[in-house]
Amino acid sequence: MANENTLNADLARILQIKGISADPEHTFKQSDGKPRRPDILCKIQGQHIGIEAKLSMGGKQSQPIQAVAQADELIEKSFCDAAIALIYPDGYQNQDHLQTGEVQTAMRTPLSSGKKNAPQWKDCRVQALPSLIKGIPSQLSKSEELSKRAETAIHQAFKKFDQEKKETAAIMANLRSGELAQVTDFNGLLVDLLTCFMFHYKLDGIIQDQPQFRSKANRPATLQECIDSENRIDRFTDAYDKWLTVDYKDILAWNIAILKALTTATNGNDAVKLLAQAAQSIQMAKGEMPRDVVGITFCNAIQAAKEEGAMYTTLPAATLLTRLMLHKSRIDWKNTEKVKSLRIVDFACGSGTLLIACANYILDKVKKKDRQEVANALFEQMLYGFDCNRRAIFQTATGLGMIAPSVQFKHTQLRAMPLGEHPEKKKFVRLGSLELLLDNKDDWFFYQPLGQGELFPHHSTGQKLDSQPEPIHMPATFHFAIMNPPYTRIELRYKQKRFKSDEEIKKEKEKKEKEKKKTEPLKKKEQSEIEKKLRGREEYFRKINPAMTKQGNSGGFFTLADKYIDPKIGKAGLVMSLSSASNSFSKATRLWLPKHFHIQYIVVSYDPKRIFFSGNTRVGEMLLVLQRKKKTPTPTKVIKLTANPVHESDAHLVADAILSGEEKFLSQYGEVDLIQPEEMKKGDWSATQFLSNDLYRIALQIPKHWTSTFEKQIKIKTLGGFIRDVKKCKHPGEMYATPCLRYHDTNHCKTLEVKPDCHVKPKEMNSRYAHVLKKTSRLKIAWLVHLPTIKNFACRTTVPSAGSSWSTAEVAKTITNVDEETVEKAVCIILNSTPAKLGAILGRIN
Repeated sequence: MANENTLNADLARILQIKGISADPEHTFKQSDGKPRRPDILCKIQGQHIGIEAKLSMGGKQSQPIQAVAQADELIEKSFCDAAIALIYPDGYQNQDHLQTGEVQTAMRTPLSSGKKNAPQWKDCRVQALPSLIKGIPSQLSKSEELSKRAETAIHQAFKKFDQEKKETAAIMANLRSGELAQVTDFNGLLVDLLTCFMFHYKLDGIIQDQPQFRSKANRPATLQECIDSENRIDRFTDAYDKWLTVDYKDILAWNIAILKALTTATNGNDAVKLLAQAAQSIQMAKGEMPRDVVGITFCNAIQAAKEEGAMYTTLPAATLLTRLMLHKSRIDWKNTEKVKSLRIVDFACGSGTLLIACANYILDKVKKKDRQEVANALFEQMLYGFDCNRRAIFQTATGLGMIAPSVQFKHTQLRAMPLGEHPEKKKFVRLGSLELLLDNKDDWFFYQPLGQGELFPHHSTGQKLDSQPEPIHMPATFHFAIMNPPYTRIELRYKQKRFKSDEEIKKEKEKKEKEKKKTEPLKKKEQSEIEKKLRGREEYFRKINPAMTKQGNSGGFFTLADKYIDPKIGKAGLVMSLSSASNSFSKATRLWLPKHFHIQYIVVSYDPKRIFFSGNTRVGEMLLVLQRKKKTPTPTKVIKLTANPVHESDAHLVADAILSGEEKFLSQYGEVDLIQPEEMKKGDWSATQFLSNDLYRIALQIPKHWTSTFEKQIKIKTLGGFIRDVKKCKHPGEMYATPCLRYHDTNHCKTLEVKPDCHVKPKEMNSRYAHVLKKTSRLKIAWLVHLPTIKNFACRTTVPSAGSSWSTAEVAKTITNVDEETVEKAVCIILNSTPAKLGAILGRIN
């Protein structure tokens, strides 16, 4: 029998014959200097794919476990982009046996590696293995895989710095000097470097187009040349200094500052190499396909997302929203000057996904010969972005730059807006972009101090990472506003707005155990003071902005859209929490919106795996497209998706179907319903709560106000303890046998309609209960409700049946022209909604 090394060499030759670069026993150098040899290293389309093989050894279970662990290590240490765990069966003697035989394989990618992801073993013919390997790059090019690869590289780079954080503290302190940025997260610096290296890869493609770089001495080093250099930090810094002669200051200046700060770290060059290699690998995998790697990586890395209500839109959702918003916008795409006059704003731009989607849409629409000119105008004068996170502004600039790196933009209209305490006068607080609601007079905003009658003047300043605050000159109106505004409750926001130095953080950690009882009240008091000021500030805004609610300030961003978009032809695209369509806290917003806009589309996802449109949340969301009010109001179209687009190409298909007409859409992607203008005026968006239009119509006829026992609408036939006095029937055909749904195991009720789990009949001595068992119907309501386990509060059995923990019930009010089955299913949907479940547990239904 051949040994493992021989089989590896034979397998490598088989792969080489099929056109795959396969290197057996390839050596990597680990961080500790020790060699690491994967059994085979394959290189295809710029991607490194490792194979870790083991002999079956008589079916020993340890062999597959070891193969998977070694394959995962290749990915986790950034040696390879993907890996295959492979098991050779017993009995292979030579290459001929191997070539005609089978092996067992388990694919491991950045997204599917690690102990939490169990391997999926498959039998694979060796002849089919080359095709399997050739298909891996397309799998690795998915946005989620690319962002996971970026996160792995960032984690590995972080481990290059000392564990006691002395080096990181020095680097952070260096960057904070001069108030370039309030950097609170060292990992964030590594994210910034990674995205900059991705932009560097794009710049390499346009070096030959720059006349000042014709001389080799003046030419900036490429990404690969910097990686190969021993002193990578200096090489990157020198390259970016040379590119600054072209410009790209909004992107490169901040990264030069980071690189210079890293020179004090012992392993700074090694960390930079890891990040640069990952950036190069990601760009090669991505190719020219638009992939939101920057946005996903940034939103996963941000620490204060929950506190800031920062939800980062996925690229497919951004593509869908953009197309619906910009469709039929009275724009002459052939007139370049008209296109360049467009103004688009995002008051909560985050990593810039929505603005990038707008830029891509516009560049696809204009003439090919005019794209360079339009791209330059896009970055410098057409797209405006504001956010409270300064690093998010940098990510937006980088993402826009990657669209057309040959565009030599000198500046952008991207600014960070102060949020939290005033940097100079602690008694003043700001609310980020919402400050733009106040009147702008000669570039001055007036800040209302709390508890005083005077007004405090302050410049309407915004700030980038690479510059000091400067006045904002806003256009009078915008043609479009597109945004995913924060909607987190106020008590969860602003938790991390007070900047702490490294020394403070260090002292807090040292004294955490000893002084916990003393420091906690002080922290709470300090936090409560800031929250008190912010609450007062929001109350002041609420007086001029009724759309803002105590549950979230997203309504304030709707008012921003109303204030700044064109009063005649302006349109807006918004992402909103789905709960806002039904909860009482958001009713003010629902009443306010139709007074100022015609809501053209509401898009809701009923995809069970993707009820959201943001990448860092699992909360239900909806997309809104608003346009200025029409003289003759038209119904609002509610688009109910059965499959939420995963890729940008899918989003284009869904948008085309929506825009081309309902019939085509209904047959492929979901359903379309209409909300009439009079319903919108009342704030009734209940059509968004049902996927089926038929069930929705029935639900409208079922009374909306439920009592705690459902006495008015539902007749409950509670059997309770009676079932305990009957015996289970082994043979359903026995006399008096009745189907019964027992216990409160909701795993039996994953769908609306379930099968009874047993048959019962009265005991001989308790025959008086026979009449009770006749109280049967198909509709069942949970009698004992336990929140941790409940999946369904109501269900419908396949046949009329009794119940124990599931009480038998029937609909008291008959609905004309609708069959009983459909009515009962509608009741089930209502009762299985979250408000109904909670209401039942609390003894009432809202």
